[in-house]
Amino acid sequence: MTTRAATTSRLLEALGDPRAFIVALSLCAALISAWVPPFQSPDEFHHVVRAAALSNGTIGIETPSGQRSGARVDSGVAEYIALYVSSDGSPRNNVTPEETAAASAITWNGTTVFEEAPGTGYYFPLIYAPQAAALFIGRNTGLSVDMSYRLARGSVLISATLLMLLAVHLSRPPVLVLTLLVMPMMLFQFGSATIDAVSTALAMALLAGFVRLMREADAARGGEVLAMTLGVFVLASCRLHCAAFVLLLFALSLNTRSRIWLICGMATTAALLSWYALAATDVSDLRGTADPSSLEIVAYYAQRPISLVQVILETVSNIDTVKFYTAQFVGLLGWRNPWFVSLVYNGFVIVLGLALILSIAETDAAKRPLASAALLATSICAGILVFFALLIAWTPHPATTVTGIQGRYFMIPALALGYALSASEQRQRLARWSPWMNGFLWSILLVSTILSVDILAARHHGGGVIGVMATSGAT
Repeated sequence: MTTRAATTSRLLEALGDPRAFIVALSLCAALISAWVPPFQSPDEFHHVVRAAALSNGTIGIETPSGQRSGARVDSGVAEYIALYVSSDGSPRNNVTPEETAAASAITWNGTTVFEEAPGTGYYFPLIYAPQAAALFIGRNTGLSVDMSYRLARGSVLISATLLMLLAVHLSRPPVLVLTLLVMPMMLFQFGSATIDAVSTALAMALLAGFVRLMREADAARGGEVLAMTLGVFVLASCRLHCAAFVLLLFALSLNTRSRIWLICGMATTAALLSWYALAATDVSDLRGTADPSSLEIVAYYAQRPISLVQVILETVSNIDTVKFYTAQFVGLLGWRNPWFVSLVYNGFVIVLGLALILSIAETDAAKRPLASAALLATSICAGILVFFALLIAWTPHPATTVTGIQGRYFMIPALALGYALSASEQRQRLARWSPWMNGFLWSILLVSTILSVDILAARHHGGGVIGVMATSGAT
């Protein structure tokens, strides 16, 4: 009995380690990815185009006359994409075994063709390093395009996992943060070749690093300063709403009274503004050609801030829009489909509310007011910038509401909120709550994985077991 009790104790201790939870999360994401045909994640083929171009050494994008922005890629990649994408630009949900076999046989041809990828032109290319490295290896080791694509998926997942492990090493994550990571939407995105997994994991690492640096309140070493500064730039240059993360650099300056953080904050702000201006002038985006440029729209709202507020308020006052954001935040595992039944969405909203309560209860954020305030400000500003980013880059002008927003865009602001509620990291309270938290978190991971696999099996492989897919696209 003593040996059995000791074994049980060690198992429970292992399950309470956030690193074990992150590894399990990644394995579940890999399982879900195995059920997903290519390019099912929103705009995934555009991201693959950008990564394939980078793997050839092409850093920027181009805009041929009369076309939207894109890049030249190997014709084998273009052929592979064409097989899985319908004529209307959406991915095919079902592909015959013969078509799958044909796709598996597509090879790298060594010739290039132009492929549009307008939505990715605003992203600094470094965020595509994992996919580009995988595609480069696949092309130069004789792998097929299909195997190279799947290697890119795996490379993204591994990169995100390493960043999340770094985050939990720097600072024990709040229960709300881990709950957010196991939403079906995130598990689905972790297994795709888009930038969502790496950008989300990078945000988590930056938030955890900020909490640790604020707690130590000492002058940071050069490597830490460089890592935080470069990380903020890479994140904000691929997710405009994450420009709010610059606030963290200024908060570190205020906390340590160090000029180096102030200089880094100012330099990062200048670099981001330069990048945004360059991208806005180079990219022919998804709006109509009659619309003004993104820079002109920025100037318009800079002169009319009240109009900006009115557009945002009009957008969020629509209850159907808010419900759609919520569904996308929890999980629409594909291009607006498939939908879970409404019970699933309602259940996950309750789960997130409970995680919020647990995160508030586990710590006393008032003991570190500056850290909590900086993280809360970052969360709020990032949420507002989601609307602004889509207003200038997607929504036809002049606008009454913001279009093009997807609920998953609010994941990083939500992560910042989670850290804001637990910025002080009181380990005594963490120890007291850990048995409840562990059972809660592992249960949610299990349920989320089962539901995701079931709905994807029903959508792409002819039938699920539980029957969680709604018969119509409504919650």
